[in-house]
Amino acid sequence: MEDDEGNKGSDSLRKWLKGDDSSLVSWLSGGTQAAEGEESFELRKRIMQLEDEKAQLTEELEAAREGAAGTHATLDDVLDARPSLRTRLERFRMRMDGLSNKLGSVAEQLCPETQKYIEVQKRIEALDSEMRGVLRNLLERPEALDQHAKEAAEVENKMEEETPALEAKMAEIEADVENKRIADAMTKEKLELVEMGREDADAFLDQRMKELENWKEERITLERENQRLRVQLEDRSEELNRLRSLLRYKEEELVRREEDLIYRERMVDEEQKRFASEKAQVDGIDELKMQKRLEDLRGEVTNKEEEIRKKESYLNSKMEELRRRELDLIEEEIDVREEDRLAEVSAKKAHTGNQRLNDLLLGGYPFGSSLLAYGPSFVGKEILVNEFVAEGLVKGVPALWVLTDSSPTEIRAEMERIISGYEEYEKLGLVKYVDAYSRTVDEPGDDPYTAYIESPESHDAISAAVDKIAAEFKQDHDYYRLGFRSLSNLIAYSDINKAFRFLSPFVGKRKKDRAVSLLVLEKGLQQEQEIQMLSMIVDGMLDFKIDNQRNFFAVKGITDVQTRNDVRYTWSDRGLNIGSFTLDHIK
Repeated sequence: MEDDEGNKGSDSLRKWLKGDDSSLVSWLSGGTQAAEGEESFELRKRIMQLEDEKAQLTEELEAAREGAAGTHATLDDVLDARPSLRTRLERFRMRMDGLSNKLGSVAEQLCPETQKYIEVQKRIEALDSEMRGVLRNLLERPEALDQHAKEAAEVENKMEEETPALEAKMAEIEADVENKRIADAMTKEKLELVEMGREDADAFLDQRMKELENWKEERITLERENQRLRVQLEDRSEELNRLRSLLRYKEEELVRREEDLIYRERMVDEEQKRFASEKAQVDGIDELKMQKRLEDLRGEVTNKEEEIRKKESYLNSKMEELRRRELDLIEEEIDVREEDRLAEVSAKKAHTGNQRLNDLLLGGYPFGSSLLAYGPSFVGKEILVNEFVAEGLVKGVPALWVLTDSSPTEIRAEMERIISGYEEYEKLGLVKYVDAYSRTVDEPGDDPYTAYIESPESHDAISAAVDKIAAEFKQDHDYYRLGFRSLSNLIAYSDINKAFRFLSPFVGKRKKDRAVSLLVLEKGLQQEQEIQMLSMIVDGMLDFKIDNQRNFFAVKGITDVQTRNDVRYTWSDRGLNIGSFTLDHIK
């Protein structure tokens, strides 16, 4: 029985060597043994070499036939004109005969992995067989060349009219070529798999299956992210349209006020001219008439002043109406973004306010985390904090500022450039300040949303004020966001040990509240040992730096991130523009 199978395998391979490509599949599929000997391996290697030589001979025959196409030469004529080519064909046939004699002894030594290669190879062999059939017809029927030439001439005459269709066909052909290139790569890979042992092949296939699963998961993640970004883009478009409508209304109101001011100035000028004219006329009138005229003028001035006061009252009422409309828009925006806020609470991660940074951190800052924004001056780290606070306000998440180097007025001016209607969020009770700066520079302390502290070294007072405001926030909200500007001033007013004793429980309370805190720290004011002490308290750091006039930052600690390498960025007073990144490679 085994001898019969070996003879069948030999016959199949002999047919392949004579041009029947399907016989190679039959011969390969006959190998059913799990082990593969050295003789079988060498035999397949020689088969591959003969296949390459067969393709090369076919190409040379075609080239020789094309060179003799004008004479309608037959295949024998071509071989007579090229003795060396005939010699190579005869030598090729002799090697085929020698190879056929060894087939019986190795037919049963092929490993089952060959079957996996066969399924892929069938498609390629069918196409290759078809190609050889066309070549054979061309060699045996030279008269077909003239007909093809005529047809080509007709096609060439229609090329200009059919250019669009040809371009589309070319695109399809290129796609097909790419698919075939991929199939060829897969074929080579399958061949390598055939030559491996069973254990290596299984390991190789397992690795490829894992890579495929990873690619599928990555694709699903990207599709979900794309869908989320589309929804966010639609929300941003709607928000932009609302803001544009509000801006147009404000611009129209401003134009009306300017027109009113111009009118009032014109009226004052006319009154002054008339008064001067009347004064000139009364120079010759007696004192009694002058007094009467003066009283009339005073009455007219009083009427004009009353008219102006009415117009000012009207403008004030319009401005108040505008503020109410803006407040209504903000409240509607908060209601619209309620779903986003609930998604944050569910994911236990707060959006950073910057989509690129949010992607880098795989969703945002974890709830309850305290992070250092550490870097030199003028690199935009304060803008990062402002973006974070603003993104929370539009979703109704309250913000608490602890200030040691700026006043609430300065923070308000910065935030107005990032978020429209910032003062209206204050009126809604979503913004509070603990100000340990204004009293040190003798600024008046009359802001209704601020708790004033005498100086940055009053640690107990700062902690008590923050705890009080945090308790108020926690009554109506799931969590809050805290911006601390800055730790450097706090340390400068005392020392690192006192600051450490203050910050340790301070950060612990924020973690208990599930608040997300960003603490600004200036580079160059503290020693490395002090920075290490502060790092022990917080959960992570955004490390800003400047290199060759370009800005970079790196994520340390915090959470899982796409990369911890330096990421390039630019910034303005409206936000940070973060460069692209892919895993461990930064562009």
